[in-house]
Amino acid sequence: MLIHSLERQDPLIGTWERYGDGAEGTIIRVTKIKDSYEGVLEEVTGKLKLINFKIGQKKWSQIKLDHDSIYRGKDKTSYNETFEDVDMEIHIYSNELLVIDHEKETEFGRHQTWKKLKENHRNIAGQYHTYLDGPNTTKTEFDLTLEVNGNKVSGTYKFNKGSFDGSFESYSIVKGHWTEEKVPKRPKTNWGTYQFTFYVQNGIMKFHGSYGFETEEPYDKEGKPRHEWNGRRFSPLVKRAN
Repeated sequence: MLIHSLERQDPLIGTWERYGDGAEGTIIRVTKIKDSYEGVLEEVTGKLKLINFKIGQKKWSQIKLDHDSIYRGKDKTSYNETFEDVDMEIHIYSNELLVIDHEKETEFGRHQTWKKLKENHRNIAGQYHTYLDGPNTTKTEFDLTLEVNGNKVSGTYKFNKGSFDGSFESYSIVKGHWTEEKVPKRPKTNWGTYQFTFYVQNGIMKFHGSYGFETEEPYDKEGKPRHEWNGRRFSPLVKRAN
């Protein structure tokens, strides 16, 4: 409730989708940290992906309100394949349209246009084919069913009679816990944590993520997955009403 209240009071806070250029479909989440704002990428597409921008990377920083609905800050961008933080001016129109003017030329020119996403999170409900893989994971494949109820998610899968629950951390990120039936002589415990980041690729909803055992965080302190858990949706489900 606090997040929704802040978004109504401050038009910059929220989730924005880029359109009209070679990075169309990129999604960024803006939050306020003390007396300034920052924008973290939640989905990376097109040219931004080609020049190695990553999900979870901070793209906008040091943003402060100048006057009215005009903000000034830094935008991490690329010119001649070199990353740098470029001065930018942000204009917001009708709380739904955001236009960026750069003070110097970038590979995308001097302007960007973003539209505010009205939904608080993606419609991710559906059936997924998932893969456990990676250097610390026994390769396994199974299907799971994921349901959404407001901000909460839950689901089941047949592998070890598993189930999971959690909630949206942001527009594209879900965190929670998984539980499986106890298996005799199993070397690991039967419960733990997970984190999924959902994105659309070639029109298909997918997620990449990681899981941990018991209270172990899914990602280590360097942001590397402990045990990879990825998936793609093959059948959508109707999202439950709040």
